[in-house]
Amino acid sequence: MCINSGNDTTLSHTRPIRRIWPDLNKHRTFRHLITALVICLLPGPLVQAAGDPIDESTPVRVNEKIFISVMRGTVRIVASPGQTLRVQGRLDERMESYRLASENGFTQFEIALPRSINTRRAASAGEGADLLIEVPPDSDIEFKGDSTAVSFRGITGGIKASTQSGSMQLEAIDGVVRLVTREGNIQSQNNSGRLIATTTTGTIVDNGSRGRMQLSTNEGRISLNSQAEQVALTTESGRIEGSLTGLQELDLDVGDGSAVLRIGETTAPRIHGSSYRGDIRLGLDAGVNARFSLFANVDAEIVNRFSDDQPRVDNVGGLQQLSFIRRRQLEQGIGVAPGTGSRSGPQRLNFIQGQGAGMVDLDTVSGSLTLEPAR
Repeated sequence: MCINSGNDTTLSHTRPIRRIWPDLNKHRTFRHLITALVICLLPGPLVQAAGDPIDESTPVRVNEKIFISVMRGTVRIVASPGQTLRVQGRLDERMESYRLASENGFTQFEIALPRSINTRRAASAGEGADLLIEVPPDSDIEFKGDSTAVSFRGITGGIKASTQSGSMQLEAIDGVVRLVTREGNIQSQNNSGRLIATTTTGTIVDNGSRGRMQLSTNEGRISLNSQAEQVALTTESGRIEGSLTGLQELDLDVGDGSAVLRIGETTAPRIHGSSYRGDIRLGLDAGVNARFSLFANVDAEIVNRFSDDQPRVDNVGGLQQLSFIRRRQLEQGIGVAPGTGSRSGPQRLNFIQGQGAGMVDLDTVSGSLTLEPAR
């Protein structure tokens, strides 16, 4: 059914199909006869059969807030000229209903499934929805799915998306993007703006993006070939690897995991990194212009292949050089306190390269810190 009031549109389709013809042998009243006639005269079908094609559209405003909820299948959301939202493709064969509604700058598209369906399980080949959704470039998108594979392309407004095990892809996005997935993978390519992405066990991969990035994984992997200027990377026990070109600022926390990064084509980066039992290895260009300050607790290690400077053992003040979080851990008995390990004290490495315009500041409780020339 379609109801139009200015730019406000509501399309609602429900399944299973229920009998709309009254039994005239039982209902001969004037009221029931009129009801039957009204239903028959409504334009278009009341019900869209599940699994059948869909091609619906509705006008939307500039900077429209668009909510999309598809629990399984494949969804491609792409920017398209004009001020129209269009949904094309194939509906979920197990759906109960779908709804497309637009009112006062807010638009919603949702596919409802029976509760008995386990939407967190990845759909088999051919199962679930298969949709192409065209939106104005400046739309503000919010997407929710479970095992849905969703992709975004060409959107300059904001994006907020979450899945359980479904994958997410971004391409040519300019704006603030927030992605959260538990087991899914995130792929980003040639984006700008600001990307905030989190996965628990999945993988985050970026190629060629600029702007700002804040990426986090608990046990998964982060792989980068990026040109972002400001980057924050976090893992608890996962792996971070790749290259950052033209970097200005990097915040790095690897916990019990590891980070192997090449920092290239930058003269004065500002890098802060820390680990608990994790390992950090940075490859730097020979012409980097920065002050270096590295600190390793008693059971940790500093390896410098970048310059001729070598770490020294310090018996005093080790605890004060750690980050606030690391100091609290040691105060609570987590890790090895300074002066109680195999060495007589923690290690320090301080030196200046060039004029010291930038800064490389690293610390670890019981991991390793390595500096080496970029390859």
